[in-house]
Amino acid sequence: MITRSTRHAAAAAGFGLVTLFAPAGELDPPGAPAPTQALIEPRIPVGPSTTPGVTNAVFAIDTPGSYYLTGDVAGESGKSAISIRTSGVTLDLNGFALRGVPGAFHAVSIVQNSPTDVTIRNGVLADWPSNGVNGSGAVRVTVEDLHVESVGTTGINVGAQGRVARCSIAGAVSNGIQVGEHSLVEHCVVRQCGGDGIAGVTGAVVRGCAVDEAGDDGIVLGLSGVAESCTLTGGGGDGISTGAGSTVRGCTAQGNGSAGFRIGSSSTVVDCVALQNRIGFDSEAQVTFAACTAQQNSPEEGFDLGAGNTATGCTAASNTSDGFFAGTGSTVQGCTARSNTGDGIHTTSDGLILNNVCASNGFNGDGAGILASASGNRIDGNHVANNDRGIDINGTGNIILRNTARTNTTDFDIFAGNDTGDIIDLTGVQGEFATGTAWSNFRH
Repeated sequence: MITRSTRHAAAAAGFGLVTLFAPAGELDPPGAPAPTQALIEPRIPVGPSTTPGVTNAVFAIDTPGSYYLTGDVAGESGKSAISIRTSGVTLDLNGFALRGVPGAFHAVSIVQNSPTDVTIRNGVLADWPSNGVNGSGAVRVTVEDLHVESVGTTGINVGAQGRVARCSIAGAVSNGIQVGEHSLVEHCVVRQCGGDGIAGVTGAVVRGCAVDEAGDDGIVLGLSGVAESCTLTGGGGDGISTGAGSTVRGCTAQGNGSAGFRIGSSSTVVDCVALQNRIGFDSEAQVTFAACTAQQNSPEEGFDLGAGNTATGCTAASNTSDGFFAGTGSTVQGCTARSNTGDGIHTTSDGLILNNVCASNGFNGDGAGILASASGNRIDGNHVANNDRGIDINGTGNIILRNTARTNTTDFDIFAGNDTGDIIDLTGVQGEFATGTAWSNFRH
């Protein structure tokens, strides 16, 4: 064997050098390097020796830690696939599937004295007679990157302060996703579930989700819920239904069997679209709408506003009833009502109808640009054009001022007993005009 010292000596001789003391070096080569931390699997594989089964589960996790699958798991009748019976567990399905059989229970069940801080991720749950993930009694459960299909009840069911992210649910018999108080559901897709697509209670937040063909409502929120950037299509009930004090922002509801948006009292709805539902927006008292659109909803209204509602910068178009039906004390301001079969804006009593544009209402039907059917309304600064009746006042005690009307079948139809600015007829007048006051209404 040629050692390092021999090689050095040969090299020195070859160059005519004399070396009195050559370094001895290592006589034996070093062994293989020790494994680094990256090569050590710190997690625990799920299997008979590490997570032995119990009466109601194929595998049971009883010790906190991080666990992973090494292959698919087949269900057994009378059992869940995996039962998590302690807190502080992370279960990585590692891309594998838990596949149920007739008579089995849940894919993953979280049990035993309300465990906390459990994470389940990265795999497929299919064909389970009960829930995909059954964790309604657990707190702070995270479920992410799962595909759940063909389950007999709910796809994913977690308790308070849960988080469900980047999951897809298809074919759940009951709800797609159900979460407890103050939970977050984000970037999930639910298709063809028999109940609600996503159901949350107090303080739930649903963000960036899509629900298609839910048997009941697309998204249900409790008190103080939030829905943002969601799409709800083809459901049997409401697109979104909220409790009081909720916020809905940037959502679209299309083709749902009831309301696109059914909004609880004292809530806020911003930049939402209701298209081709039975009714566009249906709200309780003291709800604020901004920059929302209701279009082609049938057979009911675009906006059915409860008492004390405010709608600002909204559009109602081509609905087969009224564009806006405003309950007692409501404000409709800076809105557009166009081509609705009924009235563009129908206010009952004590409403403020300010600076709106109402055109071509009564389309294929009978309607006014603005109808006040009771008393105490202020109709101010609106423009009405090409309606059956421009401004139609059926009640008494209303005030009508600074409005303009053009090419309606009847521009102003005002019942006796109302206060109105004088109506100046400018039809046929060109250029400047000298008549009228700051409170006048104009026909042109």
